[in-house]
Amino acid sequence: MPSKKTSFFLAELENDNLLFSGAGVVAIDADFRAIPLCETAPTILPEKYCNYEIVDIEEKLRGPTSYIERLTDYISADEFEANKHLWPSSHDQMGDLILIKIPDEIKQYSSIIGEALLAQHSRIRMVMQDNGVKGEWRVRDLEKIATREDKSDTTLVQVKENGNNIWIDPTQVYYSPRLESERQETLISAIQLKEKLGRPLNIIDPYAGVGPGVVCLLSKPGLVDKVHASDLNPATKPLLEKNIAPFIENLSEVRIDCIDALMIKNAEMLRDKFDLLLVNLPHNSLEHIFHLIPLLTNGASLLKGWAIIHEEDVDIIKENLHTIVIPHKPNLSEIIITPKRTYAPYLVYASIELHFD
Repeated sequence: MPSKKTSFFLAELENDNLLFSGAGVVAIDADFRAIPLCETAPTILPEKYCNYEIVDIEEKLRGPTSYIERLTDYISADEFEANKHLWPSSHDQMGDLILIKIPDEIKQYSSIIGEALLAQHSRIRMVMQDNGVKGEWRVRDLEKIATREDKSDTTLVQVKENGNNIWIDPTQVYYSPRLESERQETLISAIQLKEKLGRPLNIIDPYAGVGPGVVCLLSKPGLVDKVHASDLNPATKPLLEKNIAPFIENLSEVRIDCIDALMIKNAEMLRDKFDLLLVNLPHNSLEHIFHLIPLLTNGASLLKGWAIIHEEDVDIIKENLHTIVIPHKPNLSEIIITPKRTYAPYLVYASIELHFD
């Protein structure tokens, strides 16, 4: 059948219990594909398939669906079974890097796990063991465990998020690919604020990292006029500049700093200037909000933050925020706290919005 209809007919054949799941689709040529039928498929197919020919070709058997299935290529079946409950089932992919946490009990197999991952993922260049976070900037403690032959072992990579290319170095700066949906949600809130104001926004992100949150906003044409992005980790600045560079010509003002977020309010030129304030420091956002509120304009504006909280504390947190914000910004009109997902037992990762009119 035509290659453009492959996905459609895969679904149709599966629904009709005619698909053989043990083999893959075979390319006949540039324009046509062959989909394997199960052994019980009739020689005359239902009418919707009548325009397509049944052919006999060598089946394309499916390979392993996980690196775990490849481990017995490197170790004995007994070793595999003895540690079956310990093999990591998940990992992070950043560009052509894989970052994986390996339990202490099986760290002697780290290089084997790395090689199995390279074998499973043909586009991956290097696999790194994630030993948690370290240092003042809480970046990942990464250890190279496998590199594809004749390939670089650089940790500077480009990732794609929400259609945008972002430069990162996970050994130097914090970046989480799992926050992509949160940044998309912030974009929606920003678009709504722009519609309310009737003009492009002035935005500030004091915890910008390498700029994924800012880049998501800048990628929307006409949404942002002025941007201030900063982070306390000096390693973020060159990457932040690199990531924002493609959008600079569309902005009237850009400022990129390495500064403590709690000190920004002391810059008189930045007070009462911004329509949208991003506060993404989940473990400390609630404590920092009071120090950052002076950066917002006295008109309609929005603080969009994320915090790790006890879900049962939502009402108490709202009351506390109202108490500390109103004396400084009496135009506070609404506080919205929305738990998004479980972070740990009794804790949730929550969205926080403070709306001002």
